Amino acid sequence: MVEHYDIIAFGTGSAMNIVSQLYSMGHRPRVAVIENNMVGGICLTRGCIPSKLILYPAVMVRRILESRKLGLDVQIKSIDFTGIMERAYQTIYRESKEIEQSLKEHPLIDLYQVDGTFVGDYTVDVGGREIEAETILLCTGSKPRIINVPGLEEVKYYTNENFFREIR
Repeated sequence: MVEHYDIIAFGTGSAMNIVSQLYSMGHRPRVAVIENNMVGGICLTRGCIPSKLILYPAVMVRRILESRKLGLDVQIKSIDFTGIMERAYQTIYRESKEIEQSLKEHPLIDLYQVDGTFVGDYTVDVGGREIEAETILLCTGSKPRIINVPGLEEVKYYTNENFFREIR
């Protein structure tokens, strides 16, 4: 039996902005949200926010080093890169879990944390169940493009997909 929704949303980043706007305008659509990664979208989990959490300590180091121009004698005793990365990861993880919980508790939203596969024009298979909607939001984010560089496959390299998970 196919379960009907008003909207099927692939992704929990931009798609949730659209759904949130609909709710704030007084619309009450029943929404199926499909997410096969950490909840929150690329900006939260692998992009904007993690990069800023890592960049801010670097900015602080620069300011401290430049403070000598102001007559301040300040020293940096050490930089705990592992601690910086762990703080970023924990912040991302906490925010993702909060969003996940709010989606699970919302009375008009069902969160499917699996891959979604189209099996018809408006029908999607989610973990062996079929769901349908006349409106489908495809907000799946981006993927890194790995360029062809001789020898790249022989070394460890990072993209936004693995950097914030592996460098901690």
